[in-house]
Amino acid sequence: MTELQPQPQIRTVNPAKQPTQSNSARSSILVSEKLSTEIYKFLLELGEKLRNQGKRILTDYDIFLALVAKAQYRQRLIELKIEPRTAEEAAIRYRTAQAEQVTFSGKVIFSPDARALILNACIKAGDNEFVELVHLWQASLEIEALQLAIKGSNPLINKSESSDKRTRKTAGSIADVAPNVAKLCEDLTLEAQKTNTRPIVGREKELNQILRIITREEKSSVLLIGENGVGKSAIVEGLAFELVHNSNVPANLAAYRILKINFSSLIASAEYPGSNLPEFMEELSKLGKLILFIEGIRFSEISQEGFALNSFLNLVFRNKEIVVLIGAEPSFYRSTLEKNELFNENFDIVQVSEPDKNDLANILAIKAQELQTAQNISISPELLTEIIELCKRYLASLYFPQKAIALLEESFTATAFAGSNVVESETIRRVLSEKIGIPLQSISVTDREKLIKLDENLRSVVIGQNQAVSVVVEAIKRSRAGLKDQKKPIGSFLFLGPSGVGKTELAKQLANIYYDDERAFVRLDMSEYGEQHTSQRLIGSPPGYTGYEEGGQFTNPIQQKPYSLILLDEIEKAHPKIFDIFLQVLDEGRLTDSRGKLADYRNAILIFTSNIASDAIFKDLSSENSQFKADKKQFLENQILPELLKHFRPEFINRFDEIVPFNPLAIEDLLQIAKLKIKRIQNNLLAKQIALVTPDEELIKMVTAAYDPRFGARPIERSIKDYIETPIAQQIISADIPAGTVINWKYTP
Repeated sequence: MTELQPQPQIRTVNPAKQPTQSNSARSSILVSEKLSTEIYKFLLELGEKLRNQGKRILTDYDIFLALVAKAQYRQRLIELKIEPRTAEEAAIRYRTAQAEQVTFSGKVIFSPDARALILNACIKAGDNEFVELVHLWQASLEIEALQLAIKGSNPLINKSESSDKRTRKTAGSIADVAPNVAKLCEDLTLEAQKTNTRPIVGREKELNQILRIITREEKSSVLLIGENGVGKSAIVEGLAFELVHNSNVPANLAAYRILKINFSSLIASAEYPGSNLPEFMEELSKLGKLILFIEGIRFSEISQEGFALNSFLNLVFRNKEIVVLIGAEPSFYRSTLEKNELFNENFDIVQVSEPDKNDLANILAIKAQELQTAQNISISPELLTEIIELCKRYLASLYFPQKAIALLEESFTATAFAGSNVVESETIRRVLSEKIGIPLQSISVTDREKLIKLDENLRSVVIGQNQAVSVVVEAIKRSRAGLKDQKKPIGSFLFLGPSGVGKTELAKQLANIYYDDERAFVRLDMSEYGEQHTSQRLIGSPPGYTGYEEGGQFTNPIQQKPYSLILLDEIEKAHPKIFDIFLQVLDEGRLTDSRGKLADYRNAILIFTSNIASDAIFKDLSSENSQFKADKKQFLENQILPELLKHFRPEFINRFDEIVPFNPLAIEDLLQIAKLKIKRIQNNLLAKQIALVTPDEELIKMVTAAYDPRFGARPIERSIKDYIETPIAQQIISADIPAGTVINWKYTP
């Protein structure tokens, strides 16, 4: 069987980088890497000509008119017994009608039909090294509207250079023959006949796999396995287009009609479960060769829908002229379909992944062109790139191209509601902010501004741990500068030190400052995972067990909010089996939960805390020649690592970006911490028009009395509650402190 030829990648070329191009010709021209120098020059000059004429869209008719203006192609029209003037007038008429619908600002861009024309030229070129003007000419002769305009006396179809265009049998409406099928199905073949524009970009690999499978005698139905949003339905629409328009598709395949079934409506329309299936099948059998597409199934085998689907497929497979395409997510396939004998015997699998970078850029560019045409709103190519980057960054749990298309469409809608005709970067970020619940000011493509001030901002709120702050910030900067494996989390750290020295506080403040969101902080108490079976709670219960649909306590937060900091507190108390889960995340930056859903940790920060080696730190600091103070790196190697190796495997320890020991806090540190905490109390009291004054000499008395280096800041927190918060709260409740009061606090133990 002749396979579909892979179409060349289409990319956006910045003409400013082309040495032969003037600054006045900075048009965003989409070209194939197979285009010859001659055809590139032709398109470049045409774009410049349109720009000078004040036109901002290059159509397929513009290409045809520019070719006909050349003597050799004008002569070829005459040889085909076509009056050049007639063809030119038709092209000008259609071009004018098309241009009236669109107002563009900025660069000259290709219309979808112009893109399709160039892609068709690439197909015409076949195995030739380059696409030449003659291939563009051959493709232009197949512009459907031009054919219809001059078909009366000079039909182009099946003539000379376009003779390879097979005449297809037109698929008419099925309503008269199969009224129930017409109500419950969308005729994708009929839709494909209404357009000359290929509905998908790329996907030749998947289309060829489908074509090979459906021509078999046995096991000729297809399961399209892919995540929601990767384009399974678009592939089927592309298949319909190829069967209608591609001359390389054999006639026996071109005879297939593709119907997309609304299976839920089919089930709901039955008087009782399955009662309408025989009549529905009888109507299907009248329609000849069919490809039935059932989109996005997700239900249990023992449910009403599951029984109905099995019954329906058993009826379908009796008819050798019908093949079935079903789209399903990987998790549903693994949990349900993989064990279903009916599916194993009759279906082969085609995996559908996200489009590659070039295809994604073109998909979004084509969608933007459609929206511009429909809404009279423009968007720059740079913003399309920004949409892709923002989706990568903030919507990691969703899939391309759908997540980018959705953000693009919502941005156009928001622009229209604002009464503007140009999509702005701020509009895109505002839409994204509302979707994911992150403050607008924190939405950005890069972290540059945050990283510049991160060290300073953290030191202002995390007291007494300047070296720990610096180690963490430097590691994050290395990661975000691209000097670290980008598959791994932004940062992974092991915080060591006694209770109360600021390990959790640094994690909280880092989440708040770096992610601009208090909700980005997630804490898991690893003392709750001391038994082997508790590892399932991290990734979710297995299929069939209670809580399966709830997901995992370690995976859920990242799936819902990829930009998060996860604190795994007291890691030494977790069962050793659990470390295998963390090893995978620290190494690969991703983890699949029990439902088969991916959790992507590449934009997360993971912090593990432990009290291991706290005694060694205290013992060293109490000596006259403290190695901890003199050389922390040497102390880490000599004193701390041996202690860690008693509890953790070497491969686990080696996965961390940094092991960060925390200092015991001095009295001076505790005084600053006390002032920070009291400042929050003062702000709350000011809202009640009450002023609180805490003299330093009184605070020093309280801090000195509470100081215990073994417990860090915890005793200070208790003292503030006992000697400041509680007495003031009692007086406020008893109405002893009216508005306008100034409280001069004194430490009275």
